[in-house]
Amino acid sequence: MQKRAFPVFVLFIILAMLLGACKALPFQPSTTVSECTAAPGTSMPNVYNIKPEQWVLDIYNYAKLSDVNSPNEKFNGARYAAFRILGHQVNRWSDYVDMEVSPNDVVRITITYLSPQLIETILLNEVLLKHEISDTLDGFNEKILVGLSRSGSLDEILFLVTITATRYSKGPNGEPAITVDIPIENMTLTNSSNQTFGTKRDDHSIDQFIQLSHGPVSALIGYPMTVQNGSNCSLMLDPQVNNTISIHLEGLEINGLPHDPQTWTIRYKSLLGEGGPGVNPDYRDGAPIPDYWVPSQQAPNIISNIPNTVKEAWDPYWEKMACYIWDQVMFASSP
Repeated sequence: MQKRAFPVFVLFIILAMLLGACKALPFQPSTTVSECTAAPGTSMPNVYNIKPEQWVLDIYNYAKLSDVNSPNEKFNGARYAAFRILGHQVNRWSDYVDMEVSPNDVVRITITYLSPQLIETILLNEVLLKHEISDTLDGFNEKILVGLSRSGSLDEILFLVTITATRYSKGPNGEPAITVDIPIENMTLTNSSNQTFGTKRDDHSIDQFIQLSHGPVSALIGYPMTVQNGSNCSLMLDPQVNNTISIHLEGLEINGLPHDPQTWTIRYKSLLGEGGPGVNPDYRDGAPIPDYWVPSQQAPNIISNIPNTVKEAWDPYWEKMACYIWDQVMFASSP
């Protein structure tokens, strides 16, 4: 007996019925949320409202132990420890992406979270650079609290965006200076609850067509500190539930050409917590202090194709980036 062919259209109908009977898993896109507003007589949670880190106070106290017969021994040891931690903190709170413009040209965009710990370390280095160690430990503690309070008064999570390139002039064959166009409104922060927020504050110095002809460019951006989560007001980046900071950008153009969307990921809080900067103060009494350990308007030259484990290359890079960020935060080298 000849077998009858099963009509193809019947097969499609059966498949459609089966799929319709199945309950699809819900798709949960990131949601845009509203910023909280404080009720009268109440205060909002603030990530900058913390006590100074003990290691910051310890280094300052160490600087005050200078011996009359060798006044620079302990002080230089404190400066050495403070600056090495500053380089580590900038590395710890930063992420970068590299975009190739040509075989010889690269643009790097670095985003640094201005965490309370990083701000404290900058203030510590500023005090030691100016040799302002006449305050008591309580007086220095108050100075740190004032700096944190100024940051927290903005009610924003603060980041510094730094744009560097392999060259800041015409290329060897007369190529024009590199141009960058960053739509800051498309730079979004997403938390572990899949809530997304655009920038609340941005310096318009990078929210425009930029020609990288005079050196690196940087700008401060801020996201709302707190967001409405149902009937509650929560930190946008609650350290109890957020282990990473994720910032996403679409619409970037370099030399007039569109580039792929980019994402920066910064470790925020380890699963088991983090008790300090990740390194212990390394006091080297009497150690010479390099001349470049001061605020600078020059960001480091881009290095690439070198593993991050090669400390001999990357430690000086992040230390020079720390000098640049120190300057941008304090305007320390401005005339």
